[in-house]
Amino acid sequence: MSGLTVFFRVDASLTIGVGHVMRCLTLSDELLGRGIKVVFICTELEVNLIQLIKNRGIEVHAIVKNILPVDYEQTKNVLNTYESQYKVLIIDSYIHDIEWETLIKRHVDLLISIDDNPRFHNVDILIDNNYKAETVTFYKENLLETKKLLGSFYVLLRSEFINYQAHVINKEFLIHVFFGGADYNNYTYFYSEKILEYKNFKVHAVVSNSFSYVDTLKELKSQYGDSFEYSISPKNMAEIMEKCTIALGAPGTTTWERMAMGLPCAYLATNNNQIPILQEIQSDKLGIYLGKASKEMSSEQIQSFLKFVENVNLQNEIAKNGKQLIDGQGSKRITDFIINTLRGSY
Repeated sequence: MSGLTVFFRVDASLTIGVGHVMRCLTLSDELLGRGIKVVFICTELEVNLIQLIKNRGIEVHAIVKNILPVDYEQTKNVLNTYESQYKVLIIDSYIHDIEWETLIKRHVDLLISIDDNPRFHNVDILIDNNYKAETVTFYKENLLETKKLLGSFYVLLRSEFINYQAHVINKEFLIHVFFGGADYNNYTYFYSEKILEYKNFKVHAVVSNSFSYVDTLKELKSQYGDSFEYSISPKNMAEIMEKCTIALGAPGTTTWERMAMGLPCAYLATNNNQIPILQEIQSDKLGIYLGKASKEMSSEQIQSFLKFVENVNLQNEIAKNGKQLIDGQGSKRITDFIINTLRGSY
């Protein structure tokens, strides 16, 4: 669609994590593929992904503070520097609230929020691609004037994972461990160590450049040799996952990547708001839920994990169900909806 610029207001840091930026980049790939101009607006936090975004050839405007009044002024100034027939702003943030949205909405043709935490918004389109978000009572009773794209139909999945959907259970048993790129609690180390010391499994752990505890992973590598591998911000995440038999880790964007590839996962909640979703995932045989993550893996978690390891039939069922649920077309559906909304079709 000519004359359209899509702006993303999104941040990354140790506490925020990198998932917000990564799913925005996934959507931006679809937009760019259709010849739509994309611009990112990000805060220069201590740990950020601004350079990573620039490395993909995307314009980035850095703002200095994410204090909301200052944030609004700086975001508005960026928007006003561009002359476009249509301006769309997509916010992926838990910090920006309805007051900020009300102010910024006057400066764009379409305001969109990607938010998997049900709350009040003043936007034109709300995207919550959490599992079964379409059944959440809050959305049925509120935001009645807002167009809502809800549930796994709108999962933002990188193309590399779609290409690996022929995954089958491997004969060599390898466990993929991932608790988010930043993992500021270092669950990656604690759970990898527990698995490796409890039974002679092989583990491949993944973290990002923003991970602060690389020395602990080096210690595991020194201690366990070929039984432990780790990757930092790998460009071939799908390839690594494809070689693994099962996964252990936290939910997030990677949940959908695991499902799309048919990689059965044992999940641990790193935040209380993840618990209801993980319970649903277990109930529908899309994964198993071990409980809340901590720096001490409980005996109950260990026993549940070992039962999962031994239950190949359940692993196969989870793999099959995940691939059926996630078709990888979320970015296309969202982009179509944005364009059709601007054209007045919706």
